[in-house]
Amino acid sequence: MEPMTTVLLAAVPYVADKVGGHLVKDAYERVKGYIKNKMGRDHQVIQAIQAVEAKPDSEGRKLTLNEEVVQAQLHQDKELLQLVESLHHALSQGGVTFNNTTINVGTANHSVVGQNVTIHR
Repeated sequence: MEPMTTVLLAAVPYVADKVGGHLVKDAYERVKGYIKNKMGRDHQVIQAIQAVEAKPDSEGRKLTLNEEVVQAQLHQDKELLQLVESLHHALSQGGVTFNNTTINVGTANHSVVGQNVTIHR
């Protein structure tokens, strides 16, 4: 899974359950807002993000989001990568641990299977 997608997926439960405080929510909204401004409000990446927000435990929706992020080549946008790096930092401060197989989201009952998360500039 693309590291950018993994970070987004890790943030969804924080934003939905309001357990991550304003730092995670604000960083997530900046990422999402940037993508909306760059790609358009109705772009498939935004639709995929909204689908995951509606059903965060759906493996199919997670895979679709990853596919859309990769297809849109968002990992090549340096400004977006900086925003995702800020979200990654906020998540880390909020108790999310990133390793080779699982992202454990604090005390919430969510886990996201993914790769080691590394944001490259």
